[in-house]
Amino acid sequence: MSKLHCERSHLFLKTYTYKTKLPQPINRVSYIFAPMQNKSKNLRIGIVGSGNMATRLTKVFIDNGQKPVCILSNSVSGSKLSETFFLPLISLPEEASKVDLWLVCLRDELLTPEFASRFSEDAFLCHTAGSVGLDAFGHRKRNGVFYPLQTLSKEREVNFRHIPICIEASVESDLEILETLAKTISEDVRRMDSEQRLAAHLAAVFVSNFVNHFYKIGKELLSEKNLDFGLLKPLILETALKALEISPENAQTGPALRNERKVMEKHLELLKNKTQLAEIYNIISKSIQDGNHG
Repeated sequence: MSKLHCERSHLFLKTYTYKTKLPQPINRVSYIFAPMQNKSKNLRIGIVGSGNMATRLTKVFIDNGQKPVCILSNSVSGSKLSETFFLPLISLPEEASKVDLWLVCLRDELLTPEFASRFSEDAFLCHTAGSVGLDAFGHRKRNGVFYPLQTLSKEREVNFRHIPICIEASVESDLEILETLAKTISEDVRRMDSEQRLAAHLAAVFVSNFVNHFYKIGKELLSEKNLDFGLLKPLILETALKALEISPENAQTGPALRNERKVMEKHLELLKNKTQLAEIYNIISKSIQDGNHG
């Protein structure tokens, strides 16, 4: 068991990639679109921001021969980003010589018509947020969305090839520009309207942000009994593998599903001084028992 499990755990990050690898006929279609991809090499991209999204996109574009022309930022991290990738740093849009596409990698609350007013009326502004609509910048001529559906961090490399890139634009020709650009870094490019993208973002919060928070809770519960988080790593890997291979509903196990009241009461006894965690435990257990996915 241990040898097989270790092998599966070791290959965890590769499994989904192998199962979604594009067949040869589609690879030939990609070859047909090579002229379009080469054309995107001449696209002059300006990166706005210097956080996780800005860092990862700058890196992947450079790795694929699509070097941005500038970084627009007034922060210390913006200076670091420009120095890391040897890109000009500007503080105002008009300082850029020529930009065909501005990728705005900022927090959702900053994506406003007021912010967009700093740019020329004919500038192509494209934000990278999942939960913000196409009209975030107001009723401009050229609005767009370029949203990689993945958790991103400055410190961790990711393979963009199998990251879904969700795109939207107010003008069809701009949508084609985004599609061509996205295909230079990913094999999974999807046209998606704002309502669909919001639903995708909500689903991502459940399966990534919430799950990661549960990892943190699990680590803290173990620490209280002088146990290390490594104890859970094989379980985390196997749970993720099962969800991908046989679907989440078929992979579900545990005392709530089996309605093991005595076990659940013991768990709640351990949480008697953790009112919020006990409430979470009861809500999630009831959701499992009710089959409530909403």
